[in-house]
Amino acid sequence: REIGGTAFMASSYLMFGGFMVKFHREAGFCHDLFDKGIALVLPKYHDEQDCAQILLQLYNYKGTVHSYNKDITEAIKQFMTAVRIAKEVNMKTEVVNEYNYALLMALKKDRLTYEPILNEAFEYGYSFSDEDLKIINLSFIASTYLDKTYSLDSSKRDEISKRMSDLYGEDWQLSTKELAAKLDAEYSLRN
Repeated sequence: REIGGTAFMASSYLMFGGFMVKFHREAGFCHDLFDKGIALVLPKYHDEQDCAQILLQLYNYKGTVHSYNKDITEAIKQFMTAVRIAKEVNMKTEVVNEYNYALLMALKKDRLTYEPILNEAFEYGYSFSDEDLKIINLSFIASTYLDKTYSLDSSKRDEISKRMSDLYGEDWQLSTKELAAKLDAEYSLRN
């Protein structure tokens, strides 16, 4: 730790644990490694951005291990923890990415699970300026919001759709649906 710093030490747990993720029977060992990395960077993530980034990756891997083991509820919990942390340190792109991961898991459950995450993610991201959204891709969240939120009136739907089209092009929804189908297929193949 003294040679490379806290983030470097925590990243060693991340790398080794990340390697072990592919061995599904080693889930407990992976979580132990990730938890050790989390314990190192948790006290420093507010002050050191590299610690914050490692911390987010550790929670992502924990969520991934849970999803491989079909513990969707715990996977969502890990991704939402990463959302909270990314918000605390004002890492907007990472917040949206973490919401994407949580939402991909939550959509495998019922409406009571995914709806609060979807609404929170959409409200958070849609409030960004167009300049921010040119860098931060909200298309998956917006597309899912339009598909799953039945209470939207047509003018609000049109407003959202137009803004997304202006930002990401006419086929903005098609590409997110294809991405979701691809990710779903990959997830199904792994399990």
